[in-house]
Amino acid sequence: MAAALGINEGTYKAHERGRNGFGVADARRYARLFNVSLTWLNFNIGSPDDSEPLSNADRLREIFARAAEAPEPIQEQIISFAEFQLDRYEKSLETATSPAA
Repeated sequence: MAAALGINEGTYKAHERGRNGFGVADARRYARLFNVSLTWLNFNIGSPDDSEPLSNADRLREIFARAAEAPEPIQEQIISFAEFQLDRYEKSLETATSPAA
């Protein structure tokens, strides 16, 4: 099994016993190898064979789990974009709820 995942046997056994966690890249390998949903494997959401589309909240969890494993420059770009979009959204709410002058 370890060879199929491209990891050493000791690491695989530690994963199997829950002694070591693993990152998104390893989670993807496990999900593909065992033919289970990555969301189920990582977050215990849904069932192993879920083929229904993920909710937006689940998609965000998956994206941010992947982002946490990305190089720092990529993380900074994602953070900047998310903050920009959220700021725009929050300003639109303020405008929508402001009393007319």
